[in-house]
Amino acid sequence: MKDEVLIFNIGKLSKKDAGVYEVKLKDARGKDKSMFNLTEAGYQTVLNELFRVIANSSTEISVKSTEHGIVLYSLITYHMEDLQVGWLHK
Repeated sequence: MKDEVLIFNIGKLSKKDAGVYEVKLKDARGKDKSMFNLTEAGYQTVLNELFRVIANSSTEISVKSTEHGIVLYSLITYHMEDLQVGWLHK
């Protein structure tokens, strides 16, 4: 017997995708179903996990001295096209 992974790709997650998703499996051994709640609380949980991964994907800020001044930089290990990168000065 071989285990397989079933993937349902939403693509770019938006509020339009909110709802309850259900998968039903059936074979000679039996049947099963699972539900994934992507309503208000579930949607927020998914976004929080996504933001956690993004937030933990950069290194500490480093300083590099050049002939023109200093350069502040951070290396990003997880980057999405839609991710806006910016600097905050307090």
